Amino acid sequence: MERPLKLAEQVATAIKNDVVARGWPVGANLGSEAVLIAKYGVSRATLREAVGILEHTQLASMHRGRGGGLTVRQPAAHVVARTVAAHIHLAGISMDDLFDVRIHLQVLAAQLAAARMTEADVASLRALVQGPPPLDEHIEVALGRASGNPALALLIPTLTRVTGMRAGAPQGAKLDGRSAKSRLEAWRRIVDATVAGDTAALERRMRRSLDAERSWLEARSASIVPKLQDSESGKVSERIAEELAAEVRQRQPGEFLGNEAELLQRLGVTRAPLRQAIRILEHHGVVRMREGSTGGLMACAANPSEIVDALALYLHYIDADIHAIAEIRGALEVEAAGTAAGRPDIAVLLREGLPTPNEGSPTAFHTWVAQLAGNPLTTLLVRALIGATALKPDGTSGATPPASEETTESHRRVLEAIAEGDVSLARHRMRRDLAGCGAGKIARSSS
Repeated sequence: MERPLKLAEQVATAIKNDVVARGWPVGANLGSEAVLIAKYGVSRATLREAVGILEHTQLASMHRGRGGGLTVRQPAAHVVARTVAAHIHLAGISMDDLFDVRIHLQVLAAQLAAARMTEADVASLRALVQGPPPLDEHIEVALGRASGNPALALLIPTLTRVTGMRAGAPQGAKLDGRSAKSRLEAWRRIVDATVAGDTAALERRMRRSLDAERSWLEARSASIVPKLQDSESGKVSERIAEELAAEVRQRQPGEFLGNEAELLQRLGVTRAPLRQAIRILEHHGVVRMREGSTGGLMACAANPSEIVDALALYLHYIDADIHAIAEIRGALEVEAAGTAAGRPDIAVLLREGLPTPNEGSPTAFHTWVAQLAGNPLTTLLVRALIGATALKPDGTSGATPPASEETTESHRRVLEAIAEGDVSLARHRMRRDLAGCGAGKIARSSS
């Protein structure tokens, strides 16, 4: 169950919806602090907290003084990537889950790039492998851009950014020695297969490269300290947030972490950076501050709603079309159906009558199947991709029309294959569902 939105979050959402409804007018002044306080009927403290949320997501920024006010900003892909990456990192999503999703998306990107890339893309890719690039310029990122899919071009750098956080690597860091030579040779082979259009070799080499990267990270995991920000210039509040997030991952939801006085003493910091750190963690849904005489900081299960909304909103802003989103959903959801079918525990639960989602809601069905696969990152991305296609022009979520009899029957057949543990059939039926009455229909309903 997701927590109710705080008043500041409600105000931030209302402002976000207003920005989208006005066509995202970059540079427009939405009003001074006094005007916005009067418009939304809230206190100065609440408005400033709402503005902090908007500034954190780079949707708007407050300018003080004469002629100042809340100004609409142009969303930046790297900012969205950083915000989503921070949530994945703070939520404690495992390295296995992270790499499983990376493999599926990056194989898709490479295959699309092989079919779509231009002469300029070929030259760019070949130039990239002439020397060891920094860690944030993986060949996978370049292939994401060459894929022609704007959503992939956002998601792939986001996931490589998380990998950098897990590796404790500062932005721009380079591999050296044998590691650099091995990686460079792997990239050259991937580029050769991409340019040649050899999709079989391309998939094989991409998987081998990512498996090697995962093994390298696992081998050094005991000696690294993951970082919330992928740079050396982290703020005090961000370092505190990282310390608290590490503690939250060792606790159960609802456990008490301490009151403000106890946290100040334990962490050895002042009140301002502690409160900012708590706001960062609250934004990602991993803690909440309980008020009152028995109040204090409480651990929570990570709530991805805000991040799902931010990702969906950016995809909506860049006008990622239904075909781009359907390509990614196909890669993730077909694999999720197969993974769920390969889990004996899920098959048993379905045969014993595990309650299924509302049969009239295609959105609920597809999210639920992603959850059955057991990878929370897949579920988060599927929710965001569906959300991007369901956004109305005013930025609010539109209601998905009830499923047709054909769609309901298609869903039943997917679940039947999962319950029977038939991996190949579950994948086949999910692929047909997405092509015929799943992703395409959900997307078309919003247009």
